[in-house]
Amino acid sequence: AAKTFNDVFRDCLAVKHQLYELGIFRTVSILIDSAYNDSGEPSGLEINMTVEETKRLRGKVSSAIAANNELQGLVSLTVRNVFGRAEMLEAKVSTGKNVEPSYELSFTKPIHAKKDHNVSFVVQRTPLDFPRSGYKETSTGASVQYSLPSKFGDHMFKYNVDWRHRLVSSMATPFGVRQHAGHSLKSSIGHTFTIDSRPETVFPSKGSLFQFTQEYAGLGGDVKFAKYDSKLQTNISLPLESTLTLALSGGILKWLGERNISDSFFLGGPSSVRGFSMHGLGPQDQGYSLGADAFWASGVHLFTPLPFLRPSESGIGHYLRAHFFLTAGNCDSLTLDRRQFSNIFAQLRWSYGAGLALRLGPARVELNYCVPKSAQPADILHPSHFQVGFGLHYSC
Repeated sequence: AAKTFNDVFRDCLAVKHQLYELGIFRTVSILIDSAYNDSGEPSGLEINMTVEETKRLRGKVSSAIAANNELQGLVSLTVRNVFGRAEMLEAKVSTGKNVEPSYELSFTKPIHAKKDHNVSFVVQRTPLDFPRSGYKETSTGASVQYSLPSKFGDHMFKYNVDWRHRLVSSMATPFGVRQHAGHSLKSSIGHTFTIDSRPETVFPSKGSLFQFTQEYAGLGGDVKFAKYDSKLQTNISLPLESTLTLALSGGILKWLGERNISDSFFLGGPSSVRGFSMHGLGPQDQGYSLGADAFWASGVHLFTPLPFLRPSESGIGHYLRAHFFLTAGNCDSLTLDRRQFSNIFAQLRWSYGAGLALRLGPARVELNYCVPKSAQPADILHPSHFQVGFGLHYSC
């Protein structure tokens, strides 16, 4: 309980911040005054909060990044405070180049009036095109997600059921991909643990990120596996308002039934090992990517202000930075052969280069000149040294 006026003031600011985070109030005003009893004598403090709600219905047109890393147009309609407890109902429709529209309907309910502590229900239908693997996929499913913050980090628990229909997209698609065509049903549970001390995600000047995800599929359906992957990033402030970013990610997948291309790991492209084509690293069949059972990727990045453009909050320097990088990684299919397991670390691919990085909302756009090195014979390099990347999350 608050014992001093400073304690009361601090608690009021915390409540105000918590109410704003719910996303249903336009303004929150707090008035602290002296309280008096029936005899007119002071008896503590009286706190009055005045709130103004935002519009319950909101529409938005924006862009999004699909699971195949392609940019799509997005139209969303949101209903806030559905039942008076800060619930949110949101419908989304997105579409991209040569792809059918995708649909998503979600309902989110905060627990104990905390934004980060919530339960959500999602139903979706998502068509995707994977030209580097020679197939198209339509995913229809539903999920339940429970998010729980803690003093050590944030937990997210998820149950997902997903019916997927895959079709080959080219006459040249090899048998290694064709054998995965048809229908499959995945029923899985997952858990993600995240510790994130970065002040922002696009150009963080300090702080670190640690994320560990595990998924088990086999609670019904014909897809069975155990999958683990993790991500680590740390950012170091340097003189001249520059930032050094060190990134490392990796994952391993154990099949408990037949292999499924949709759940495999892929590597290469503008958001991972730069200079290679999208999904251009790892097992290939006649130039088509098959995915892998394990991967690792790392990167060293230097972000610096452009000459005469200091990174102020409102200037061009806030949105545009020079970018220098060195990335490396590998992915492969694993067996119990110790020699093959060691190859995933020995046969590394790496690249270096420089370019420009642009802040675009919560995403980062990169235009880089890339020099790929140590490519294996089956790898697919990007056709040009210049490569454009657009993403919310970069694996390295």
